[in-house]
Amino acid sequence: MSAKINGLQLRFIALFSGIALIAFLAVATVILMLGKQTEDAQFVALSGQQSVLTQRLLKLSLLVERDVSAGQNKAGRADTLHQVLSQLRKLHYKLLDQSKTQHNSPTTDSLLRSSTPYFESTFAAASNMTATNDSAIMRNALSTIVKNDEVLVFSTQRILESYQQHAYSKLRNFRMLLVVIAVVSTLAVLIVVALVLRPSLRKLERNNKELLVLNEQLHSSYKELQISEEEIRASRDHIQTLQEHLGAKEKQYRDLVENANDIIYELDEQARFTYINPVTELITGFDKAELIGTTYWKLVVEEYKREVTDFYVQQIKERCERS
Repeated sequence: MSAKINGLQLRFIALFSGIALIAFLAVATVILMLGKQTEDAQFVALSGQQSVLTQRLLKLSLLVERDVSAGQNKAGRADTLHQVLSQLRKLHYKLLDQSKTQHNSPTTDSLLRSSTPYFESTFAAASNMTATNDSAIMRNALSTIVKNDEVLVFSTQRILESYQQHAYSKLRNFRMLLVVIAVVSTLAVLIVVALVLRPSLRKLERNNKELLVLNEQLHSSYKELQISEEEIRASRDHIQTLQEHLGAKEKQYRDLVENANDIIYELDEQARFTYINPVTELITGFDKAELIGTTYWKLVVEEYKREVTDFYVQQIKERCERS
């Protein structure tokens, strides 16, 4: 029976281990795909920021050129232009570096690489605008920025759309993968249940029948035990009655001995006093503390010891009680 139960436990362990493994793989896949989706969303946001900064760079360049042409101080706008230029340069090369990790789609990589020369030309022109107050140089730089802006606005918009399409494609694939995982997980659980749980349920049913038989036997044994307990309880009550009767007899005997007018005592195997009644104290002149543990010979005069010894030896031989 124990071996059957252990086998059943092993089957259930295998069942739950299989389900746990399937769940772990499904969750791990979902977490991995969610990480990819989060990464895609970040690059979509960076691409959108690149498009916005490109347009802002053109506007700031126009404002800086206007300030210089009007003879106004360009320092504040030039600093802002320099900051936007720095941010835009970092963003573009960060997106371009993703081609090395094969994160971008081929279309996105192509758009990034084709737009890089225009970005580099724009970066150089914007840097010249922030570094000089010469109106001719600034007009040439602004002309370059305006000319590149048409290409860059179109390119950045296409790059943003490419990232969005790439992310949407991955999201669609992710949804399909979730459906596949759900179907496969369900089938796997059903297979595991069929292979492990069904035989276990059959064994459990057989074990349940055996347990029912054992339960009936146990119930029968319990009834017999109840009968035995009743008999034991009756015997215990009888013993208690006998003990009470014996206690009463002992008390009666004790009162008789304590109030007797004769010497009554008990000796152990070494002839030492283990009990004396009050009359013994009165007649011998020894109190109880002095006699208990003392040998009987202390009370026998030396000249009578031989006679007393012969008396008790003869008494033992004849097995008679004398006093």
